[in-house]
Amino acid sequence: MGSVSMGMASRKVLVVDDERTVKRLLEFGFTRAGYEIVTAADSAEGLELARTACPDYIMLNLATPRTAGCEMLHAVKADPATAGIPVVLVTDFGRDDDIFQGWLAGVSAYITNPVNVEDLSTLLQRIESYRNAA
Repeated sequence: MGSVSMGMASRKVLVVDDERTVKRLLEFGFTRAGYEIVTAADSAEGLELARTACPDYIMLNLATPRTAGCEMLHAVKADPATAGIPVVLVTDFGRDDDIFQGWLAGVSAYITNPVNVEDLSTLLQRIESYRNAA
């Protein structure tokens, strides 16, 4: 895994994904990289955790059960308490329409499965750099 700067070591990531294997992979990789991880199995639980766990980043799978990931994304961006949290879409699809809708809703980035945790860690560091520069 890539190294993480000291400023990133205390960052919390909310992972919203219904696939246990993906959640375990992300949890293992991000924990090794120094992140604190909170997980949700669906977007309804994810929305609640976005409001209560105060994550620094949200990794959101678009294809989550109960409430569509896009609905969660819109709810996160509409709530002043969570609107500033960078959201990274994790999608199995990679369809242009999904990506376009995500950009319109305010995502910070998107990735397609299979996920590479080292690349994600680098991506979160870039997002943090952009946030600090703004």
